[in-house]
Amino acid sequence: MSTTITYKAKGRYAREDLRCWVAHYGVPFQRHTAMVEIDFRQLLRVTLLARDRGAVEQVAGALYHAVWGSEALRVTSRPS
Repeated sequence: MSTTITYKAKGRYAREDLRCWVAHYGVPFQRHTAMVEIDFRQLLRVTLLARDRGAVEQVAGALYHAVWGSEALRVTSRPS
């Protein structure tokens, strides 16, 4: 279990720190309601492939928006 869940003070600090970075960069942010369903290892692989092909900025931006800026992303490691 994440220490930001286990230790309430750390969770409060992490949320405040995140709020400050979101304001600093002026990006949309909302907690994705299906976070436990997202396979972030798979997203990392996509990002590394995009880096190798010279498209990391576009892919990383699209993935950020899909995960944190909307409810668009539904990537899981379970087969459909």
